[in-house]
Amino acid sequence: MFAHFDPRAYKDEFIVFLTRSDFDARQILGEPLGDDGVFLAVMERASIRSLHQHIQPYEEWIAKKMLEWRTALGFS
Repeated sequence: MFAHFDPRAYKDEFIVFLTRSDFDARQILGEPLGDDGVFLAVMERASIRSLHQHIQPYEEWIAKKMLEWRTALGFS
């Protein structure tokens, strides 16, 4: 989410993610945002920290697999 949205801290407890990307909206909502649409998501910082701690041991494996998948799919 950090790569596709514009994250902003709110009162040190939440992160608000905003995007105007029709591509992201189609993936999530199944339709584009439209001319004045904005997609947002809100997450607690504690949840983000917990998720990071859970995923951290797998980061190196994921990075290697992503390179393999991108190469196999011709994205080099």
